[in-house]
This record gives sequence, structure tokens and C-alpha cells, in this order.
Amino acid sequence: MRFLFGFMFGVALTIGAAYVHDNVNLGRDAQAVNRPMVVNWDVLSNLWSRNTGQ
Repeated sequence: MRFLFGFMFGVALTIGAAYVHDNVNLGRDAQAVNRPMVVNWDVLSNLWSRNTGQ
């Protein structure tokens, strides 16, 4: 049971960290910083919609 909880927590933590990395605001100079995104959220959204039938 601890393994399953730890696995699910690790997956959620990884996805959360990628989301925060891609969407964090770096202050006043956020527009000047050109960082590559970890996840292409538009593609992921399209796949999710297609697979869930929404």
C-alpha cells in the first residue's frame, strides 16, 4: 500500500513540477526570459480531449 501511495505521489509531484516550471511568472522581466517549455500543453490538451471524448 505504501508503494502504491508513493508511486501516485511521485507521478503527481512530477506533473506538478513540470506545470509550475512551464507556468511560473518570473517577476517583472518574465516576458524577456525565453525559457523552453517542458511539456507542450496544447498537444496534451488535444490528446486528453480526444481520448476522453470531450
